[in-house]
Amino acid sequence: MSGLPSKKAFFRSDVARHGDALSAAGIGLEGIGLMLSERELTSSEMNALHHAVIALGAMVKDAGGHLYSAATELEGSQ
Repeated sequence: MSGLPSKKAFFRSDVARHGDALSAAGIGLEGIGLMLSERELTSSEMNALHHAVIALGAMVKDAGGHLYSAATELEGSQ
């Protein structure tokens, strides 16, 4: 036995890692929502939030695409 993880073990690890990233993105988006509703923001704060939303959106899109690809690959190997 080579000691390499099985496809299922690798997939579970991948799901856990990406699930954690998606949860973190959700927490970040909730924080942004609270900041936007609490008070008027300076242009610097608005710029920071703008970049945070873009980065979180890209991360969520990437994580979702990666999970979908991994799931279809695992499904095809069965």
